[in-house]
Amino acid sequence: MASHDDHYSHGEMEIAEQSAMYQSFLVATQWGCVLISAMVACMALIWGADVPWLQAVLGCGALAVVAGLGMKMGGSFTITSVVITIIGLIAGGISTVVGMFI
Repeated sequence: MASHDDHYSHGEMEIAEQSAMYQSFLVATQWGCVLISAMVACMALIWGADVPWLQAVLGCGALAVVAGLGMKMGGSFTITSVVITIIGLIAGGISTVVGMFI
């Protein structure tokens, strides 16, 4: 019976695809950690520390942008952070307007 290791030579396998996938995983993890941390901080400021929602959203959005720049995450991360901040501002504005009529 032949073993699976019969044709294997250590160190000769092409690993470019695996290396690229691992690098992509690390970048996605970095993005996720920074964005989730900013969102959790925003929610903690709004609901836990009673900071006005507008200040919390803008502050945490700015924090995410600064973290992305400091970690050299690129322009696409900065754009993503700004877009998420704008979505937060729109959602907060809608919530405030609806709250005025209830």
